[in-house]
Amino acid sequence: MAIAFELVAGFAGDKGAADCCRRWLESRIGPVQIDEYTITIHAPLISGYPYNDPTRFQVLIVPANVGCGVALDETDERIPLSNAQLTRLGVFLYECLRGAPGYQLAMVGWDVDFLLDVDELNTDWASKILDGSFGGIVASKSLLKQLPASKYFVEFDDAHVWIPYTGSEAI
Repeated sequence: MAIAFELVAGFAGDKGAADCCRRWLESRIGPVQIDEYTITIHAPLISGYPYNDPTRFQVLIVPANVGCGVALDETDERIPLSNAQLTRLGVFLYECLRGAPGYQLAMVGWDVDFLLDVDELNTDWASKILDGSFGGIVASKSLLKQLPASKYFVEFDDAHVWIPYTGSEAI
């Protein structure tokens, strides 16, 4: 089973918006230096869910050799990042996302793609959004009315708000 550290941006059913954002991100993302490690970033991918008849589309950005068993990686040799280094990588991914077009929800972390569902955010994660502990969730301003009303949402870019990212733990 693969475990990926990733940035995932959700587009609901709009594959065209996902492709536009993928191209936008592809032109802006390059390797990042985190202390002694130069971390390359795989080209952004579009993923549909469910896989056999997609109704939801996401753009995924996956740093190379950070996760475990990630099919995109050419080697099984992981980069052994500390919590602080992984957090810096997460900050880099969020900075790459600022200003990206068309997405509704986004988040950086370990296998976060399943978290980007409005219904789940309103049920399973509502208390964490309300108390501000769901750090890193980015939402379009137009979608904000459909999420739990939290005083912890602040400006992310012109079209999005977020509960600021507080970091990630190494596995």
